[in-house]
Amino acid sequence: MSGRTRLGAWAWASIVQYFVLLLVVRSAWTLPYDPVRNAISDLGAVGCGAFSGRQVCSPWHAAANISWVLTGVTMAAGALLLRPVFPRTRTALVGTLLLVASGLGELSVGLHPEDAGPWHVPSAVVAIGCGLPGILLLGWSVRRDPGWRVIGGVGVGLGVLGLLAVVVMIAVPAAPFGLVERFAAYPILLWCLACGILLLRRTRGE
Repeated sequence: MSGRTRLGAWAWASIVQYFVLLLVVRSAWTLPYDPVRNAISDLGAVGCGAFSGRQVCSPWHAAANISWVLTGVTMAAGALLLRPVFPRTRTALVGTLLLVASGLGELSVGLHPEDAGPWHVPSAVVAIGCGLPGILLLGWSVRRDPGWRVIGGVGVGLGVLGLLAVVVMIAVPAAPFGLVERFAAYPILLWCLACGILLLRRTRGE
């Protein structure tokens, strides 16, 4: 495995910090934080008070926003670095480019908190709207490779699950936003994280 591949694998594996840091940020809340109702982005809100019908106050919002910036950088960089690992097909290329765009959207999410300007929602739309078809296409492109069959199938399944969550988010306004948002956003991060760990394990086995 080349140094480029190892670096890309480490980039995607480092996405684990997203989940760790957000748990830490959540622990600092003095208000009740309900992952079923509260948006993920509430953790990065810079102010305290009512926002979109939710009570928000995140003392360690800076850590959440830094985490999202780091996640965006490592997702986009990892996709570019790992391009040679995936098949030389149009499907895999489009999937890779979509994940790069998703990473840039995630980076912008961290730079534009939900209560600090108009760019947060468009950034989240890019992050999720590009990331889900990205993992679906990459998963589809490797599904018949014996070494990637499981992770390929998982990518397709998570992509479909996330896209269904997006449909629910749009079509059912009464659905619990926090829960549905997590079903839409987390599949992208979990699949990239799983790919990074898989490749690092293969490196150790060489």
